Amino acid sequence: MRSKKIFLNILVWMFFILHGTIFLSLLPLWEGFDEWLHYSYIAYLSRTGKIPDQTSPSVPEEIFESLKIIPGSLENNHMEYKTFWELPEKLLTDKLHAIASLKNDDRSPLTISNWQSQHPPLYYRLFSPIYKIYNNSNLVHTVIILRWISIILVSLGFLPLYYLFRIFFSPLESTLGLLFFTIYPSTFILFGHLTNDALAFPLFSSLILLCFLQLKNGISRIHSILIGCSLGLGIITKLYFLTATIPITFIYLVSFISYKHERKLILINFLILIIIACSLSMPWFYHNWHTYGTWNSTFHATIIKDINFLDKFNFLTKVNWKNFFISNKIGLLWAGNWSFVSFPSFIYKCFSCLLLAISLIFSFKLIHCPLDKNKNDFLLVLFSISFLFGLMHHQLQIRTAGTMDSMGGWYWSILLPNHILIYMISLKFITKKYFQLFLFSTVVLTYLLTLWGQFNFLLPYYSGYFEKEVLSHHLINKYPFLTALQRISSLNGISNHGILFFIVMEILLFNTILFFLWTQMKRKIIFNNIEPTS
Repeated sequence: MRSKKIFLNILVWMFFILHGTIFLSLLPLWEGFDEWLHYSYIAYLSRTGKIPDQTSPSVPEEIFESLKIIPGSLENNHMEYKTFWELPEKLLTDKLHAIASLKNDDRSPLTISNWQSQHPPLYYRLFSPIYKIYNNSNLVHTVIILRWISIILVSLGFLPLYYLFRIFFSPLESTLGLLFFTIYPSTFILFGHLTNDALAFPLFSSLILLCFLQLKNGISRIHSILIGCSLGLGIITKLYFLTATIPITFIYLVSFISYKHERKLILINFLILIIIACSLSMPWFYHNWHTYGTWNSTFHATIIKDINFLDKFNFLTKVNWKNFFISNKIGLLWAGNWSFVSFPSFIYKCFSCLLLAISLIFSFKLIHCPLDKNKNDFLLVLFSISFLFGLMHHQLQIRTAGTMDSMGGWYWSILLPNHILIYMISLKFITKKYFQLFLFSTVVLTYLLTLWGQFNFLLPYYSGYFEKEVLSHHLINKYPFLTALQRISSLNGISNHGILFFIVMEILLFNTILFFLWTQMKRKIIFNNIEPTS
């Protein structure tokens, strides 16, 4: 039985890689959020061995020049994909040839500055040696390869995630939770392109698991050391790891209050955690202070570093919080990459109702159950609330700096397993013995929604058959599917037969996983219904 469970989880992991491979194959060059700047960071670090700053030229010329060729970019006057594919045949052929001819050049001059240099360097240091292998190689192929390695990196989070799900649910239900995460619409909107969130995900998943183990088993030295390592490495990957300090402090504070005879040990373990996290992250904070005059290297924080606290506080009333929450809600479900291709509005309205229902059910469960039996549930909420406050603080910085007025909610994908757990707990609370059936149905419907978005919205948009405005008002868009794949393959340099093969294999693998899951569910139902005989 144990070997069957391991085999099934391996199938889900393989499905994750395959599903991500299809997404990265359909995603045109630089269509992911700020992907060209993440790639430039890797290239600069590989070429110079130094971390870029926000003012010095650090974007290689070939990357900047590529923006003048590809559709959708600012340097190409935001040319729509539809306009691109309707260019005269000779001009279109020349454009596609120019994209295919792009090469990495380790001797090209560095042009504009890279505002993504605000990010800590760990992810980029990991990818720098891989980029060096592809010096003077095809640029588009290098991006595709690095995207795929990023997806492998994300998949490392599956192991801590499975054990996190097991704290709450049975092996079968935990596998369904992992599959739910894999096929959720926004998963590869974030993780399907080059982004440092790819490294942040397995680190954050490990951190959350370790926190729950501390809460479940009591404060231990080894877990304190591992939490310190995860937090420290996380901070030099993404600054949003700082939001995790609130739930971490909560765990140690609860233990400090509850176990009076172990207070000294708890305090020592907490100090060890802080020392390890600080020793790993302090060099980055020192770099920021030395370079920008502030510990926080985010682009907006460096702009407003000389504004006093009261003036920043006054901007609270100037932020359009309604737009902030709407954009975060959209990002929770599906943000459609840099072009922000979206589902029809009724999908988001239904999703809002679902979020409201889950919130009410989960709140009811928290209120009506004793705290000692609800500690795990409360910790899930605390991670989400802390992350929300972090995003709100970042939004305030953005508004104070005078740049954008609302930000994308795609960052929430890092806590997607957290929210899947909240959904599963709420669903089990109201469905009782029919929980597995409802969860199974949710997974199937979610996968269909994801396929609908991928092949009925993104693909026809990228292949130039529909504009965003047309897509958002039509439920079914008829277009030549194979021709659309051919166009994308010519843009990304991937065989359309290869993409089609991956799509067929994905559907077959998904149905195979469903078959095994359904078989196990039926066995459990039959076993539970067997009457004991005398």
